[in-house]
Amino acid sequence: MIHWFDGNFCMTYKYLITIFISLTFLSCGSTVSNDKSIELTEEEKSELKNDTSKKGFKLYVPSYMEKIEDLHESADAQFVYIEEESANSDPSGLKEHFLIVLSEKKSEIENYAVPVKPTLQLYHQDAIETMRMNEAMLKFNVEDSVSTIQQINGCQVIVSEITTLIKTFDEPIELYYKIAIIEGEKAFYQVITWCPLIQKPSFYLEMDKIVQSFQEL
Repeated sequence: MIHWFDGNFCMTYKYLITIFISLTFLSCGSTVSNDKSIELTEEEKSELKNDTSKKGFKLYVPSYMEKIEDLHESADAQFVYIEEESANSDPSGLKEHFLIVLSEKKSEIENYAVPVKPTLQLYHQDAIETMRMNEAMLKFNVEDSVSTIQQINGCQVIVSEITTLIKTFDEPIELYYKIAIIEGEKAFYQVITWCPLIQKPSFYLEMDKIVQSFQEL
């Protein structure tokens, strides 16, 4: 079930998930590291979801995830995995993994009423800080404090790992996010994938493959 508040969203299958995107930018410099990539197996390459190509990109999506339409109203791609597992160490008995991709064309940014010229670092900083200010956040920790730029498939990318404690209608829940802010030739992209923190070991490698597979078309 999706609930909408002031243009932002929260979703409650079992957990409350919140993502906030802001479009305010400043300016600063950046540093670039060496190219980083993960070599996918042939089987994994076959799981690149070509149905995202009409949005100007493609990326690897684990075969266990299903495409949905109602996780985020502005998402260019959105996938979910929810499964009951009695043997799961999570007290809820559920395994959950979510993925959305958001994009903003550079041509749209150039046409803002107030001129802005965002850098990748500031786009990243703005997205993280806006998320941090969410009133549902009881705790918010960015695990990597240095915003080092990677090169992934020809794009500049900043990847953050975030753990949060989020207020819900029931009990607070700890979540783990891997968020990639990507600057392509045509647009800025946000690849956001998350799960309950207790399930991070189950999904961590797949999350990394998702991020490292991103390609702008």
